[in-house]
Amino acid sequence: MRAARMHHVGEPMKIERIPVPAPGVGDVRVAVHAVNIVPDLANILSNWTTWRSYCPRSPPW
Repeated sequence: MRAARMHHVGEPMKIERIPVPAPGVGDVRVAVHAVNIVPDLANILSNWTTWRSYCPRSPPW
């Protein structure tokens, strides 16, 4: 499958071919026909470390 991936903060995203992940127990695979990227994604990817320290995910609480 093709995926837009960012390997390092501040670098551009790259379109890459990666293996399709196999569903695990309790998972499902869906066919995706279209996707959208956030219009301001370049700004978010370039600056999220200054907004959220070095943790890209929210705490679990």
